[in-house]
Amino acid sequence: MPISHDVMTDSVQKIDEASLVLGKLAVKHNLVQPEDVKKALSLQLESIKKGKKVHLGQILIQMGLLQQKQLDFLLSFQKMVQERKLDRDFGERAVSLGHVDAEQVEKALAEQARIFKEGQELRLIGEILVEWGQLDPARRDALLEKQQRTPPKAEKPAAAETTAEPSKPEEVKSPPEVPTNDEAKFEDIIHVSVKPDGMEAYVTPSRPIPDSLTVDDLKVLLREKGVLHGLMSDEELEDYLRNGARSGSPHVVAVGTPPKPGTDAAVRCCFDADPLKVGTIREGGNIDFRDKGDVSQVKSGTLLAERTPPREGTPGTSVSGKPVPPPKPKNAKIKKGKGTRLSPDGSQLFAEIAGRPEMSADGKIYVFSEHKISGDVDLKTGHVFFGGGIEVAGTIKSGFKVKGGSLKANEIVGAEIDIRGDVVVTGGIIGARISLGGSLRARFIHKTEIEVFGDVVVDKEVIDSDIEGSGAFIVKNGPVLSSEIVAKKGIEVMHVGSKTSNPCHLSIGTDDRAENEISKIEALIDKYNKSKEALLEKIRQIESEALENSMKLGEIAQMQDKTTVKKRELEQKLPSLKGDEETYQKIEQIVRALQEEIKEREAVLEKFFTKEDELDEKTQEHKNKIEELDKHVEALDQKIKSIRDWADGQEAIPVLKVHGKLFPFAEIKGPNTFLTVPNAHERVQIKEVESGGEGESKEWALKISPLK
Repeated sequence: MPISHDVMTDSVQKIDEASLVLGKLAVKHNLVQPEDVKKALSLQLESIKKGKKVHLGQILIQMGLLQQKQLDFLLSFQKMVQERKLDRDFGERAVSLGHVDAEQVEKALAEQARIFKEGQELRLIGEILVEWGQLDPARRDALLEKQQRTPPKAEKPAAAETTAEPSKPEEVKSPPEVPTNDEAKFEDIIHVSVKPDGMEAYVTPSRPIPDSLTVDDLKVLLREKGVLHGLMSDEELEDYLRNGARSGSPHVVAVGTPPKPGTDAAVRCCFDADPLKVGTIREGGNIDFRDKGDVSQVKSGTLLAERTPPREGTPGTSVSGKPVPPPKPKNAKIKKGKGTRLSPDGSQLFAEIAGRPEMSADGKIYVFSEHKISGDVDLKTGHVFFGGGIEVAGTIKSGFKVKGGSLKANEIVGAEIDIRGDVVVTGGIIGARISLGGSLRARFIHKTEIEVFGDVVVDKEVIDSDIEGSGAFIVKNGPVLSSEIVAKKGIEVMHVGSKTSNPCHLSIGTDDRAENEISKIEALIDKYNKSKEALLEKIRQIESEALENSMKLGEIAQMQDKTTVKKRELEQKLPSLKGDEETYQKIEQIVRALQEEIKEREAVLEKFFTKEDELDEKTQEHKNKIEELDKHVEALDQKIKSIRDWADGQEAIPVLKVHGKLFPFAEIKGPNTFLTVPNAHERVQIKEVESGGEGESKEWALKISPLK
């Protein structure tokens, strides 16, 4: 049975991480079995409950499962793993500073492993490199201090034994050159700094540079500070030392090689995806809904979209010689809707059925088959839910719902509409609630609430309605009265308001629609996350119960083992007692009692095993539900990202164009400012513009000018 890290760490009485790691190491090296470690952990937990802290290794020794030498090996191995990780970092730092090369570090690591394998002695690679003469002790100590590790104490040379043979004279090495006073202070005279991105290195003198310091001295200092790539020429450095350094200002002495960016992925649409192509605007502003232009129709297997994959750029090099990755190119995926199929590599999208292709506002591509209703949507049809295109020859009546891919209808009165694509109404819309992912066209709109990602194009008038859109809002042939309109891509209308109607509230260049949709999705995500947390709490309770059950199971199992051993020992004595009938019968009676006790305890054990299985099943059931919730949340997160990406790619146009009259008291809101129109105007344009200031103090105004 494997050791469950999660069960132990989530229990009421916490077991320290070191004990769990030690148990896993003991199992890994085949010194004990997982069941033995679990029993030992149970005993340790019992000791913790009693206020006693007992090391797991000592428990394993007391149980006769480990010897002290084996425990010492495990503890030293554990320390070896930790120190080796730090030593790899030590080696990388030493290589980056030019103190040693990578090959020397790898050899030192191999030597460290050999020493530990042969004698369980832990030697730091810094010590090994110093002994080999590959690394200066001062540099070793500096690197260890940066890692917050203690440098090794210098060992005193052992006294030579009097009986030993005279040693051979060692080769006398020349003492290292003693730097001059000017050279010794070179690092104090010139400060080296590197930009955070590692692409430029600077030197800044703190006082005049003596003539004794040369370009080679400067290059040595730069190399010691890790500046290895992109150095200026010797002539430029010489000129700086003799002339430019007097200014005391930072001076660029090395420039890295910048990375070359790649190209972003792109999706090319192979059909006309223009959502405005559902009617032609004639002279005078009238929309001819009968003239829709060419409506795309595709057969099954038609190519709808192609994806060009991103191309990675070329890495650059920092002044320290490290590679600098290029900017990661943006990815783009083909968004598959119903009625389509992706190629196995995701680079092409094909029509799965014959029908009309359409792209929603967030870029998802569908192919809609047609569902035609010759009359009205009423009691005869009931609600209409269809994944493709829906055509209603008559009226969608009050109280009925229509949900689908796209919608054409003669009239909508008091209905609830939810459409992924476009909605086209040849007549009018009265008292309805409409949500759509594409664009909307209608002859007139009265007392209606609309949420739309695309454009709204109306032929005649909009009265007493709330319309929230991420596209443009166009009413070229009639008035907008007593309505609230939000349009990210601007508003173009004939008249705004009248002498008797309530003022209109118009928002231009804002995207409340996308943000409100995201808020709804985030609320749903929050609901799912709360359900997930409730399930996680149930799992924690079950795991606590399972741990308690496991501990009791272990206790009973130990009692069963003892009883079984005792029964076996008595059974082995029976043959030798055949001459002593009285003693033989007593022992035999005890054996039968022990057998009965074992049998009863087996029944108890079976109940604990059954409970363990039941708890495992409950846990798995909750985990499956959590997995489903995670999938829902992942899909919703992707939907939010899709909406944000789409919204970020749509240009905000904070412009209101009025071809006729703009009546007083209309309220106009831009992304940064607000205006209540004080007087009547004719043929005007209102646009949000900068009126002064810079940065955070930038000021904005809604400017009224004649319409050209």
